[in-house]
Amino acid sequence: MHTPLYREVVKEAFEITRHKKYLWLFGLLAAFLGNGGALELFIKVFSQIVNSSVTFTESVRMVLTGWRALPWASDTISLAVVLVAILIAIGILFLIAVVLGHGALILSCAQIHKSKEAKQPKMWLVAWRSFWPLAGVVVLFKLLIVSAVGIAVWPLHLILAGRATAWLTVLFPFIFLGVICFILICSFLSFFAASFILLEKDELPNAIAKSWQLFMDHWLVSVEMAGVTFLASTVAGLAAVFGIVLLAVPFSVVAALSFVYVVPIIGIVSIFISSILALMFVFYVGSLLATFQTAAWVILFLRMREGRAGSKLLRLFKVIKSPHF
Repeated sequence: MHTPLYREVVKEAFEITRHKKYLWLFGLLAAFLGNGGALELFIKVFSQIVNSSVTFTESVRMVLTGWRALPWASDTISLAVVLVAILIAIGILFLIAVVLGHGALILSCAQIHKSKEAKQPKMWLVAWRSFWPLAGVVVLFKLLIVSAVGIAVWPLHLILAGRATAWLTVLFPFIFLGVICFILICSFLSFFAASFILLEKDELPNAIAKSWQLFMDHWLVSVEMAGVTFLASTVAGLAAVFGIVLLAVPFSVVAALSFVYVVPIIGIVSIFISSILALMFVFYVGSLLATFQTAAWVILFLRMREGRAGSKLLRLFKVIKSPHF
């Protein structure tokens, strides 16, 4: 009896995540790209606007006012320039590490799926050789996603501020739905294009063209897989919340007792330690989730290329339409 596609993919991705622990470092870096969670950016931006009464103009004014209020801002501009330059350099290095981690994780999962060795140094090196087209894919589609979010955020801002026209209010649900679909498609194309670059050594324009064709041929499978990974993200999020609560309870009790007995230093240390542990736990869950999601998408990508990826919904529809059902 044939095992359903997603059960096979999820099972293998889970086994890769569980047994290949050295991939967790790649997963931690890849997690910062937000792959598989592009909608989280959309939801976060919307929730911030809905829950905040600060307008965009006021936000800019507050930033500028806060900058001028710094004690060294008026007479030590050179120090500020140096600090900004250092932060930019750190940001660039971090971005390079994140892109390479993303690429190395895709390569490693593909090698493991093919029962080949996936040594870390070699994966880093192969990812580095494809760094520029891979970075081009990441930057291009992230810009498209952020732009799409901006397109939906602006009318929402006008609606909440009471400055939107009746037509804009009526059209907003359709704008919102269109942006959601666009973000999903960009997420699919970004991963497919990166896979073509890394696994089939395609150039950037050709990789994007082939990723679009692959999506058109398997768009329903892609949407179904997005639903599977969304469920995994939900479970991981609940696990992270539950874990943080478990970590916080004992430290919160210690902190409360320390303030009751007027020993605040113990409470401060307890809060600090619990915060560090909670952050480490979130990183741990994030790295596992990114590793699992990437492995699942790599396996699905390879099956698509082999012509062995069929839609679950279409199979169910055929069963329902069958006279033998």
